Amino acid sequence: MSKRLRSTSPVSDLQQLDPPTEPAPPPKRIRLLHTNHFNRLSDELLLKIFTLLGPLELTHCQQACRRFFSIAGDSQVWKSAFYDRFVRPRASRLPGARTSSTTPRPAYNSRTSKWLNDEGFAKSEYTDWKRLYKLRYNWNRGRCGVSEIGLSTQSSGPPISVKMRRGIVFSIDEVGYLQAWRVEDGQHVTSHLGSRDHSVGLGSPTVLALDENEADQLSDKLNIIVGYDTGGFTVHQLDLASFDFSCIYTYPNEGATHSIIAMAFSGLHLITMNDSRSRGFTVYHLGSGSDENPSNPDWSHLGTPTVVSYLKSHTAWPLVSLSIRRSTHGVTVCIVYAFSTFSMGWSLGIQELCLSSNGRQVDKSRIASAIPSGMESNSSEIPSTLSAPPYTSPVGAFWEAMQQAPLSQPTCLSYAHPYLLTAHKDNTLTLYLVKSTASSLDITQGQRLWGHTSAVSGAHVGSRGRAVSISARGSELRVWELEGGVTGNRRGRESVKIYPSQSPASLASPQSHSTDTSAATHQGSDWWEMDAQDKWLGFDEEKVIVHRQKETGSQVLMVYDFT
Repeated sequence: MSKRLRSTSPVSDLQQLDPPTEPAPPPKRIRLLHTNHFNRLSDELLLKIFTLLGPLELTHCQQACRRFFSIAGDSQVWKSAFYDRFVRPRASRLPGARTSSTTPRPAYNSRTSKWLNDEGFAKSEYTDWKRLYKLRYNWNRGRCGVSEIGLSTQSSGPPISVKMRRGIVFSIDEVGYLQAWRVEDGQHVTSHLGSRDHSVGLGSPTVLALDENEADQLSDKLNIIVGYDTGGFTVHQLDLASFDFSCIYTYPNEGATHSIIAMAFSGLHLITMNDSRSRGFTVYHLGSGSDENPSNPDWSHLGTPTVVSYLKSHTAWPLVSLSIRRSTHGVTVCIVYAFSTFSMGWSLGIQELCLSSNGRQVDKSRIASAIPSGMESNSSEIPSTLSAPPYTSPVGAFWEAMQQAPLSQPTCLSYAHPYLLTAHKDNTLTLYLVKSTASSLDITQGQRLWGHTSAVSGAHVGSRGRAVSISARGSELRVWELEGGVTGNRRGRESVKIYPSQSPASLASPQSHSTDTSAATHQGSDWWEMDAQDKWLGFDEEKVIVHRQKETGSQVLMVYDFT
């Protein structure tokens, strides 16, 4: 092997170990330091700035950084936005809210502002104001998601009565099945009334009612009352924790000969209507002692109920709305009915029974109708001097003529004080305002509401003057804001059509739940079937429930979710 030749250049060993030198990199660009002034502001100042922004700007700020996401999503910011968007317009619609054009608008103040019926939200410490803002916004825009709940096949017939409370749907059928669905998670419970010892021999159920007592709204239990064709009734209780039914009270009413077709229930007071030709109305007090607490009674020790009053009516049409209202003056039992007139078509009447402080006697009874006071007189006054009639615009004359047209026979009647709403087959609704004071009772003249393109089959009035109506065919739902009446520049814009953003097929799993295997498969266009018939309507603050019979004959509950 040949030896390696030595280099003849005098290079030291240290130089041989060093790597070859490379040219030095160019100097880095000198960056000017910009001061972020927002970082120098405190969270309190940023919170004050964000309160001046709108909802769209707030959502954009939340996407900037983590600090903005936290501050722009603060409950105080969205609480102010909620007040400006939803509370202030409602306050301006109330009578006497703004006496003149120079009166300043009500400013937001978290401590002294008047929140109308939203006062409970304003005082609560755990209210998600951003979620509440989104919920009200969706209601005003008619945006919602839709899903289906298939009715159980255990019963041989469709439900004859359906109610909704706190996101739970209750139904009964003529076979005797009492069912409940929790819309949020799909939990379902069924109880056969005939299998309970307390309800044996009462016959077939005919009607269902829920406890309207305000104390029941925050309880962990819900009371349900069921009426039967023998005139008796039973009270059942649903435990929200275990989601199970229990029968807590039974009254067979052995002397009755007619079935119950309508009822209202609140605390220890109950009013029923039977199907006799004389339309008998019975007011019960379920307490056994004078010291019984109506908010939390001991149902196991209640005896035979006391009949407070019994009324008969030979003119009331079967379309009747019953309600029990509690106030500072005591308990008021209301009966709203429809009747026919010769010149005005159909009209409405209301009778109030004001009970005593112990709820066992009727202190006074008063009645009012929607017929104007001058309709009974046929005399007319001839003016002494002739004058030109005042000018009326064609649009104003049209609305006035339509308002004075005779009303057709109502198809649905709903009353939540002070709003009274009726639906008609001529695609219209009629709104009445009931004025009830300690000394008087009055019903204002009805206001016609237009918006539907087919006959209105159902309408329901809820809290804060909000109502939902539905057409018999076509699944046309509308949301009405009735607070303060419908006059002036709100004419024609008092309702919003509901546009579901999703079909049942997109919600079939796992949000859409069904106990009927035949109804578990959804078609993407089922929710707007033209041949489907909608029979019942109810809603709460977040959802609308519609009982629908499809063209195939299957029974489903359509859930319109605005969250």
